[in-house]
Amino acid sequence: MGRGAGIIPLRPLSIGEIYDGAIRVIRSNPRTMVGLAAVVGAIITLIGTVPQAFALNTIVNSPISTAPESAEISNSDLAELIGAGGITILIAMVQSLLATTIITGLLIVAVGAAVRGETLAPGALWQRTRPRLWALLGLALLLLVIAPLIIALGVAPGLILLLALDGAEVVGAIVLIVGMLLSFVAYLAFYLGFWSVAAPALLLENLGVAAALRRSFGLVRGTFWRVFGITLLTAVITYIVQQIFSVPFSVIGVLLAGVADFSGASGELVQLLITNIGTIMAGAVVYPFTAGAVALLYLDLRMRREGMDVEVLRSEQPR
Repeated sequence: MGRGAGIIPLRPLSIGEIYDGAIRVIRSNPRTMVGLAAVVGAIITLIGTVPQAFALNTIVNSPISTAPESAEISNSDLAELIGAGGITILIAMVQSLLATTIITGLLIVAVGAAVRGETLAPGALWQRTRPRLWALLGLALLLLVIAPLIIALGVAPGLILLLALDGAEVVGAIVLIVGMLLSFVAYLAFYLGFWSVAAPALLLENLGVAAALRRSFGLVRGTFWRVFGITLLTAVITYIVQQIFSVPFSVIGVLLAGVADFSGASGELVQLLITNIGTIMAGAVVYPFTAGAVALLYLDLRMRREGMDVEVLRSEQPR
């Protein structure tokens, strides 16, 4: 662990300074920031590859996908297709949320050290964050569970109208779509707004999961739109960067599977493995940037609300 001058000024930051600071943090310690993101991202990504391959193979070879338009579609075929699509989406959501929360959480400690002028090696970062790893995983799983609960509450009225009342199909469909959209917006408001700095609160203040969510809500309250705008813009930037890396590898995977004449789940597995190379490379870039932006947003909120200085930050580290 090295020590030098802090690379981030401890004063309220503009959005440009937050992003510039995130890049500075990565440049100050690339071995830890990029290396850890690549390793953990690869593990999380590869765990879901095989089930995703089988689900995608089910979709591609479904009678609905291969049958002519005039062919009859059975309820079982439709259920199988919807189930496979749901599994594919669910795995992608789980991977994204776990990777974002866990990697960002781990790297937040390195960002906090960089603000104090310290450079944490990967081993030192692991030693410092290991006692809080279960709490961080609990936060990620809670955020994962809350999403379908909020969506279920939003779509329940529409489903009731569709299934329970005859002649209310049109109204039920409208209520279902509106409820789904409203529940999705509500989850984004919490995930990208009120709970956006729960991970740094959990790690840098040694809080429990519920306490970290309450702490994040308290810090964001009163400045929701600014925080939501910054986190949403950060998500858009990271998505664009991810696509820049992922799309070329996706195209290569499709071409290679076609040339090699892979069939069945093996072809989908080859495509996913090649696509995942781009996903892992993108994660090595975007996760450190996201961690830097989230950590600096958290510090900015505390400096604005509480006048936090470097001595307070030094005393609030995982123990």
